[in-house]
Amino acid sequence: MKNYPIVFSCRDTIVGNGFVAQVSIDGRAVLTHEDGGDLWMFGVQPGSVAGGIGAVQHVNGAACAAAFAQFKEHHTMSLFDIASDAESFDVFKSEVEKYFAQVHEANARDWAEALEAVRRSQTAIDDVVTLSADSRKPSLRVDVIWAAGRASTVEIEASLNVQPRFEQAA
Repeated sequence: MKNYPIVFSCRDTIVGNGFVAQVSIDGRAVLTHEDGGDLWMFGVQPGSVAGGIGAVQHVNGAACAAAFAQFKEHHTMSLFDIASDAESFDVFKSEVEKYFAQVHEANARDWAEALEAVRRSQTAIDDVVTLSADSRKPSLRVDVIWAAGRASTVEIEASLNVQPRFEQAA
């Protein structure tokens, strides 16, 4: 089994009960290539999300992108679930903050060990951008785009559309 430290960014527009919100997350995950060939991305922060694919011979950008797509889908579904249970934007924001604050301690240890291994050996995943782990710390922003009786906290423009991305931390 081999682990790789990953940093990722996601921006989601979420429709809830009486509101539309934008959730922007910079997070951390550990990418694990298991001995049987499965490739999994396990959340560090937020720590309650995972996604992966099976039967990977070589860890490269395409395989990582497929695992990240599953990870991202599970993350977005978590936000949808939170939105469906929230009766207002304020409740949604509070619950998303709790979701994001969950750090999976075992995954955090694996991430830190993988980061040290990458820094010692200068190994990189083929076709994956490498980024200093210090340049993207975990962060969360939850903005109201629309809610009855509230002003938007973001300017409504096309720049709100951002592709999710991941990089190997170094």
